[in-house]
Amino acid sequence: MAVHDGAAGDFESLVRQLRPWPAPASLGVRDMDVTAPGLDLPPASPQPLQMEGALLSTLAREHRVEGVAATPAFVGALGALVNAPANLLENGGDPVVAPPLYGRWYAAQDRMTPGAALPWFNDMNADPRFRGACGLGTTVIQAEQQALMASAWEQVDGILALQEKYRQAQLARELAERVRQRYVATLDVETALLVTAPLHTRVRTSPSTVSAVLGRSPVATGAGEAQLRRLRRPLGPLGRRQGRARRGAAPTLLARMNRGSSTPRRAQQRRRRSAPRRVSGTGAAPGWLTPSMMELLRALPGSWSSSRSRCSCSRSSPSERSL
Repeated sequence: MAVHDGAAGDFESLVRQLRPWPAPASLGVRDMDVTAPGLDLPPASPQPLQMEGALLSTLAREHRVEGVAATPAFVGALGALVNAPANLLENGGDPVVAPPLYGRWYAAQDRMTPGAALPWFNDMNADPRFRGACGLGTTVIQAEQQALMASAWEQVDGILALQEKYRQAQLARELAERVRQRYVATLDVETALLVTAPLHTRVRTSPSTVSAVLGRSPVATGAGEAQLRRLRRPLGPLGRRQGRARRGAAPTLLARMNRGSSTPRRAQQRRRRSAPRRVSGTGAAPGWLTPSMMELLRALPGSWSSSRSRCSCSRSSPSERSL
């Protein structure tokens, strides 16, 4: 339905005409007759109890009864009735059916004990007002149990997959710990640091990774590279030639670098190769070779000068040959 402004005013003027209405004390409250609860129980109260709903007026809140509103006689008789299954099972008797204890699985309780721990559990099961609300909630769950169970199983599928990932993570953690104890923990500090070099960018020692800490240290960049690790292996080709495996001494290269007593030389820059001087052109022939002698040499068939000249022309650029 469309709303349009009329000739008498707009929407704001209509809203300003609204006036508050004081809600009575009976709004959100229903009288509950508890004089004949049944099951040979005494009356819970000689007067009707006020069963509250989800929405209450301010006056109803002022007159609400906190805690258990039932009589002590009713609470005692109800407790003996709902506690009978647990008492019989504890004494070796046959199980019986009794009124339910609402919230027992959540509270992990099988008996109602007024005044004991978990007051919410005991008050909820001792007061007829609260038991009535719990019964209505149970009715809704029973009517929708198929849809609720289907939704619960959908959640369980995700939980099972998450648990499987968690078990795999636990297995990976235990395997990594066994590998560390068997292979890494037995190494000296420097060897362990070199063996674990591929992991330095992923392991944190503080806010920074191991790789960042080594980068700020005096240790030269590339000390943990694979090429150097292969050269430094005691059982590698170079290590066997040097007899490092027989000596059994712990390596000290990184420690000496960290102290500054061993500093690698910087790679020398390669010298640029000078371009070869062209054979043809000024300065190519010796000073005693006159132009007339050059002409004679060129005239000789198969002479060194003519072949040299042809080679020089073949190596010259097209622009030079045109000149």
